[in-house]
Amino acid sequence: MTLKIRHKVLLPALAVIIVLLAQVAYSFYSISLIKSQADRLKDYHLKGSVQVRDIRLQLDEVVRQGRLSAVSTDPGFLEQFVTARGDLDHQLEALMARDPVADPAQLRFKQSLEALYAALSDRSPEAEAGLEKAKTEAYGSLRDLDERYTRRFQRSVEVLAQIGKDAGRSTLYALVTGVIVSVVVWVLILLSLSRPL
Repeated sequence: MTLKIRHKVLLPALAVIIVLLAQVAYSFYSISLIKSQADRLKDYHLKGSVQVRDIRLQLDEVVRQGRLSAVSTDPGFLEQFVTARGDLDHQLEALMARDPVADPAQLRFKQSLEALYAALSDRSPEAEAGLEKAKTEAYGSLRDLDERYTRRFQRSVEVLAQIGKDAGRSTLYALVTGVIVSVVVWVLILLSLSRPL
């Protein structure tokens, strides 16, 4: 008789523990999803957006130094242009290294940058029209690249919010289920113990 009572108490208690452990396991899984998405958001999309804005500032510097070196005979201006250009190329390479697959927006910006470099290096009197066109294309492709990172950032925020909402809803459902199972199990235990008495 003692063995039967022990089983009547332990088996339902074990069922309640399993339900509660499943809830805890799902909560940890949801937290790990939120953490991985937040890391991706911080390390990839946010840093990419910041890098694009830094590239924009460096592009402004390249255009400024390129124009100065075109109108001046001072070799120092040409040196500053070459340095600014090297810094911009380095920043673009760092941005491109972040993506495992070549991004079409990055490739378009790189091509427009090469055209801009050629236009800035052209010393002929009629080069101004080509320079304006190359400059417009470079800034336009950089704006497209910035918008691409902004859209990726927004999508990641939406995914993160959805994971949080799903986790909250599932945790609530699991908690309600756990309480219901616990109440039913303990009522059954009481009935099974009190009936023989």
